[in-house]
Formats: sequence, structure tokens, C-alpha cells
Amino acid sequence: MNYIRGIWHKIALFLILVLTGFLCFYAIGKEGYANTYYSAAVKSMLSSWHNFFFVSFDPGGFVSVDKPALGLWLQALSAWIFGFHGWSLILPEALSTVISVALVYHLVQRFFGKTAGIVSALVLALTPILIAVSRTNNLDASLVMVLLLATWALIVAAERGCFKLLLLSMALVGLGFNIKMLQAFMVLPAFYLVYLFTSSVKIGKKVLHLIVATVILMAVSLSWAVIVDLTPSDQRPYVGSSQTNSVIELALGYNGIQRVTGRENGNGMGVPNMGNGRADAVGSTTMPNGNGQDGNGQPNMQAPPNGQSPWDNGNSPNLQGPPDNGNLPDGMNPPDGFNGEGRGPGGFGGAGGPGGAGEAGQKGVFRIFNQQMAGQISWLLPIALFGILMLVLRVRENGGSDKNTITRYLLLWGAWIAPMLAYFSIAGYFHRYYLCMLAPGLAALSGIGIVEMWKVYFKSGWKCFILPAALIANAALQGFMLSRYTEWSKILIPIVVGISLASALGLILVRSLKKDYLGKTIKTLVAIGFAALLIAPAIWAYTPILYGSETTLPNAGPELNRENDNRGFSQGRGDMGLSPENTSSSKLISFLTNNNTGEKYLVAVSSATSASPIILQTGKPVMAVGGFLGSDPILTADKLETMVKNGEIRYFLVQGMGGGFGSQSEVSKWVAEHGIEVSSDKWSDTASIGSNTNKQGTLNQFGRGMGRGGILYDLAPDKGTNYK
Repeated sequence: MNYIRGIWHKIALFLILVLTGFLCFYAIGKEGYANTYYSAAVKSMLSSWHNFFFVSFDPGGFVSVDKPALGLWLQALSAWIFGFHGWSLILPEALSTVISVALVYHLVQRFFGKTAGIVSALVLALTPILIAVSRTNNLDASLVMVLLLATWALIVAAERGCFKLLLLSMALVGLGFNIKMLQAFMVLPAFYLVYLFTSSVKIGKKVLHLIVATVILMAVSLSWAVIVDLTPSDQRPYVGSSQTNSVIELALGYNGIQRVTGRENGNGMGVPNMGNGRADAVGSTTMPNGNGQDGNGQPNMQAPPNGQSPWDNGNSPNLQGPPDNGNLPDGMNPPDGFNGEGRGPGGFGGAGGPGGAGEAGQKGVFRIFNQQMAGQISWLLPIALFGILMLVLRVRENGGSDKNTITRYLLLWGAWIAPMLAYFSIAGYFHRYYLCMLAPGLAALSGIGIVEMWKVYFKSGWKCFILPAALIANAALQGFMLSRYTEWSKILIPIVVGISLASALGLILVRSLKKDYLGKTIKTLVAIGFAALLIAPAIWAYTPILYGSETTLPNAGPELNRENDNRGFSQGRGDMGLSPENTSSSKLISFLTNNNTGEKYLVAVSSATSASPIILQTGKPVMAVGGFLGSDPILTADKLETMVKNGEIRYFLVQGMGGGFGSQSEVSKWVAEHGIEVSSDKWSDTASIGSNTNKQGTLNQFGRGMGRGGILYDLAPDKGTNYK
């Protein structure tokens, strides 16, 4: 028994890592190719070293993805070792989260003890949004892991005054930049404060060390970007989602300031906003008042004025209404609870731009507690804030050798979460899965907070009531959060709130009666009260397994089940979302491959969303004319004409309503004027609904998915039209 007591923390950590592995890995084979945008890129990268280095989205090297290389290199390496499968692409991200849980344990237990480390590791393992994103091939989980490695190097550097470890820490942040760009820099305020105020070297050396470390940070961060930008544009893919074909501009613009200020043309889906009265993307619709489609040919779900239906024939130019029964074709009816701000409660996007009134809700100080975001990350936020309070109290009271160390962790984790909470309160354009950046800080502060509150509980004075107050505050928040979910609140509120409050009241009673000798009873009350607060986040973390993941815009919670039941369209769900089997017509694929007469590209399409399924099925070059959003200024009419004459491209698929190409509207016009329409019965599984065009390429139809609506143009009919 004494032996088990001596290694209990090892057993507990092992079990937590097993739990993390289960939540991250279980049934990931059912997630398909997850985020097909990245999956198609990895398949293209495996086709040549040139595509690998420049992270080309398509095998033809036409346009790159809108992220830097390192994270996708890891996925390509996994696919090279294990074969190109959906699970092999998700593997690096899932494994990163398991490693992150172990790292958080190590970082916390170094000073605050094994119990604090175990609690922190468990909280991180049960953070719903981190688990949700880890079950996809989105790149955030690997970024979190790299930043935690950088955190370890920083702490040791500050403890020892070790310049080399400081450089290592900043170099690792630079590697993080090469995974998700400026998102990695969110930890820098904490890093600079920790080294500046708690390292053991003199102030002059601190400043010099930080200056040199910053140079290393920028050198590592910009190394790949500078190489790409210095490469002649005709020798590499166009930098996707940039307006000037520059990685630096991509980092500062689309992946930088626009994430804070929002985007004029955008919705929560990350596709062009159709509410500005003009065509902003290839294949997009020009409709006023927010009525439009995204790059998938799906409605952007912004509410029209005065309660008008977006499907009213009189309110949308060139748009035929739905069938007489009022239903949209192919199951495209809006989900139950649709509120004009996205997907009903969860919301893809909507008013206010990306991350505005849709996916992340309205901006504001309490945004982190709204329905869209709270269930992803905020379950234990009060405990974490009490953890900051306890560190502040210890710094004020402790004049000994421990004061500097306590200050170090206060600055580290406090300055980790504070800027992020501010960002998520004011930012105009972000996806909910970015919230996983908060997870390590909240987990560490929760573990530290519980242990520190436990210590002061046995002291006299008002501080003994901090622990029960924290349990009560957290129970109240969780009760409020759960009250939004009718199907869960009846069960969980009595359990979670009831047990936590009972534990807190028991702790208050014990201290009021001064029964300090009831050590085991007190431990039991604390353990039960805190365990009750883990029930809801544990259930939310399990929902991606229970209901199937949202693999393009990951999130967790019961809304996944509601979307499964009510939503006629999905963005990447493992069981019903974007996979080659259900978004790309086999008839279209057969037509394109059978009638390719040596052209480099099988077909040109509006955006990467339309191109991904074809690339994944065929491994052949597909031209995403407007990049990911469909709005990149890559192609001109003259360039397209030259490519047609050179035999590089023959078929051009126009989907969605309007056929507008934004600043490239001349491309749309040229395609309509010089191409001939291929009869839909040759390539489409289903006939277009009310399909017709004019010389401006305007399309009166509502298509869904590749090969389910749209117009296929043959730009080189002189090669023969005896289609196979």
C-alpha cells in the first residue's frame, strides 16, 4: 500500500493519458478526410518535393493553402509513413494533445506538487474544444504542443538565467508561427514578462538576452515565408488567401489584423460574404441584404430585412424559388432554431462578419460565456480565476525565496490567458476552435487554484472560505450554462450544482465548527465537489465521439446532435459531411478523366472547397481559380485564354448563383462567351434546377456539391465534342 501511495501520481497520470488518447483517437477512422482543404493539400504535397515545400493545395501547383508549412509537413510525413488515410492525417494532431496533457502535468507539478499537476492534466484532457480540434486535421493541437514545449524551455531559462534555453524557447515559438502564424505569438506577452521580471540575471543582460531572443524568434518565424516570397512567382504556387501573392502579407493581413478587425467580405464559414451587393468571389452570388451562397453553393444564412425569406423570388436576382412545398432542394432546408445569425444556436456566421453574431456571438466582455463559446472552454473559468487570486495572495504574503518562483507562474499563466480573453472578447473574425489556445492556461490555473485554496482552507481568517466560494461560483456558472440545453439541464443541473453546493456547504460547516481533525472528510468533500464540476465538460468532450465530429469548424457539445438531426448540410462531419463520396459526383469525375485530352488541369472551379473532393478522388490537378475563399486575384481572362491555347485547361465548372468573380468578373464573362455548355446529362448526376445562363455567365440555379447543379463549360470545343 505504501508503494502505491508513492507512485499514485504516475498511475493517475497514466490513466489520464489513456483517457486523453481515447477521446482523441477513438474511431477517428470514421472522420473521413476531416478538413478536406488540408487533406487535399497533403495529397498534393506528396506528389512532388516542389509541392511539399510550397504547401501547394493542388497537384498542379496553382495555389497554396492559406497556412504556413510546418503543421502540414507533419501531416504529410504521417501520410508518407502510414499511407494516405484520413486517420493518418489526424494522427499528428491527436498525438499532440496527448503530449500536451503530459507537458501541462510536468509544468505545474515542478513547483505546486503532483496533486496540482494531476488536476491540471485532467482538466486539459477534458477541455471540449481541445478534444474536438484534436480529432481533426486542423493545426491547432500541434501548435498548442509546440508552445507548451516553448513554455518549459522558458521556465527553466528563467530559473537558471540560461540564455541558450531562452533562445530555444523563442525558436520554438517561431516554429509555432510556421504552424498557425500570428496565433503563436499570443503567448509572447507572458514569455517576455516571465524572463524580464523573474530571471536571475541582471537587468542589463535580461534586456540584451530578450533582444537577441527576439531576433531569433523573427528569424525562425519568417524563414519559410521569406524563401517563398523571394521565389519568382512563376516558379511557385500563388500564396492562397493573400491579395499580393505574399506570405508576409498573408500573415499580417488575412491571418493577422483581419482576425481582430473582422473582414468586409466574410462570414463565419470563412467564405466570401454575399451581403455587400457585389460579386466578391468566383462562383459567388451578388445579392443584397445578405442573401447569398458560400463557396460550397450553400446559403450564408444571413437574415434578410423585415423578416423576408431569402428564398422569396422577388428578393433575390436571378434566383428561382424552391419547389412549391417550400423546401429547398436536396435537403437544404435551414436547421430548426435558425435565427438569422448562422446555424441557429451554434451559428456558422452571419451578421457582424466572421466570428461576429454567428459562430462566436456578439463582441463583448462576457462573450466567453455566451452559448456559442462557453461550452467549448469556460466550464472551469471561475476556478482558474480563483487560482490567479491565490497566486496574487501568495506573492503578497511570501517574502522568502519562493516569492520569485510564485511570481513567475503568476506572470506566466495570468499573462497567458489575459490577452487571449481580451482577444476573444473583441476579435471580429475567428473560429471557435481557436479557443483551444486558452486551454493550457485555464488547466494549469485550475490545478494550482484547487491546491492553493486547499492549503489556505486550514488557516484561520476569511481565506478559509475561498475554496467553498470558488465551488459555489463555478457551480452557479455551470448551472447557467447548462440551463441553455433543455435536454441536458434536467439531469445535469441537479447533479452538478447539487453536489458542488453540498460539498461547498459541507466545507463551510466544517470550518465554522472548527473540525480541523476531519481531514479525510474534508478531502472527500473537495474531491466530490470538484469532480462534479468535471461532469459537464467530460460529456461535452465526449460528444464528438458520440455524435460525430465537425471536422472543418470543430466544436463540441449537444449541438452536434442537433445539427445531425436538423441540418441539411454539413461542413466536414465524419458521418455526413464533406468527403469525396458525398460531395463530388462520380459521373463528373468519370467525364473529366475520360475526356481529358492531355490538359494539365482536369477542370477549373471557383474555390478550393469545390476542388478538394476531386483532388482527393483523382490525385489530379484541379484549378481552384479563387483559392480557398474564391476571391484570390490569381486568374485573369488573358491568362486563362493563354492557358486554354497552351492546352493546360479545357473544362471550367461554374457553380452557385450569379457566376460573379469579384474583381475577376471578366473571367466569368470570357468563360461564358468562349466556352460551350456541356449538357448536364453528360456529367451531372442530377439535372440543374431551373438552369439557364446569359453572356455574363449568370446562373439561375441552386446547386449543391460537385456535380449536383452548375454549368460545365468546354473552353476548347475544337478538340472534339464526342464526349465519352
